[in-house]
Parts: sequence; structure tokens; C-alpha cells
Amino acid sequence: MEGKPARSVDLAEHEKEAIQHLCLLTMKPVIYVANVTESDLAEPDSNPHVKEVAKAASDLQSGMVTISAQVCCMHLDYKKFLKKFLCNNFIFLPE
Repeated sequence: MEGKPARSVDLAEHEKEAIQHLCLLTMKPVIYVANVTESDLAEPDSNPHVKEVAKAASDLQSGMVTISAQVCCMHLDYKKFLKKFLCNNFIFLPE
């Protein structure tokens, strides 16, 4: 199974328990995100790139979500978001 994530291998329950102590990153769940324009948000399945991401996610037994970063960014207060992010990650900015 070279080059494939561990979560894509069919394992019996006792096999999963036997490798649990390895904490394999590729055994962790993954969510793929397809970023589309605001106009594609209403019908993301009509976008060929979204279809590609959905197929890849399905093939790798993963989840997928479609967003529009363009729409999300219009509603963010950048300074407030950046300050909160930096403070939450122990990076302090002078006032």
C-alpha cells in the first residue's frame, strides 16, 4: 500500500487496535476544502474542480466541504481576527 494513507486500508477491528499506538497521521480523518467564487457557491457541483476534489476525497475516504473565501473575507474584521489569532498563538503585539 505504498503511497496511500493508512485510513484507506481495510483493517479488521483487532488490526486497528494493534496499530493504534503508532498514532499514524494518515489514519486521522481529513476534510478537503474546495474554494469557489461567490457565483459558484449556489451550485458547486457544476464546477469541474469541485467534482475533482469530491472524487479525490471520496477515493481517500475523506470528507469534503465547499466554501467561498471571498464571501467569508467580506465579513471578517481583519485587525480583530489577526490580533485574536496572534494572541491565541502566544504572539503578542504592542498596543
